[in-house]
Amino acid sequence: MHINVAQLLMAPVGSIQDVEVNNSFLPEPEAEFESLSGSLQLMHTNNGIWAKAQINSLYRNTCSRCLHEFVRKTHFSIDEIFFSAVDVHTGMRLHPSDGADSFTIDEAHTLDISEAIRQYTIMSLPMKPLCKKDCAGLCPVCGTDRTHQTCDCGTSYRNPQWSGLIDLPGSK
Repeated sequence: MHINVAQLLMAPVGSIQDVEVNNSFLPEPEAEFESLSGSLQLMHTNNGIWAKAQINSLYRNTCSRCLHEFVRKTHFSIDEIFFSAVDVHTGMRLHPSDGADSFTIDEAHTLDISEAIRQYTIMSLPMKPLCKKDCAGLCPVCGTDRTHQTCDCGTSYRNPQWSGLIDLPGSK
């Protein structure tokens, strides 16, 4: 979502603009977001715009055990400074303060919060997402989803790649 912050940049330092976050802020159409809601506060600083947000999202994920897709509710806070690419009064190009990895406000004085939302959502997700805490996952032998059916493979599966080490004396 692009927010024009030209008026805020011309206002005195410390001026605030409140913005309601909704589905129009979703990063890109093909992203895994179902919905987005929350509040965003933009404050003019001497370096640019300080963005603080409280965001709730529904995000499509894939379970790391059974590989089924599921929707996860996430809540996260955004706390970032967006640096101006050009001076709002003179139009002169400004040098970015933190380098290429900082968020910027473009030449038209629009701030794009979508990339920050995408990054903060990904950081709020677990590294190994599970569809439910007791997900049994897939059988490593036949691939059956053990959450919904049982298989006859047993629980003492031994990977043949490790057989040389397992058969060593004292390793049983």
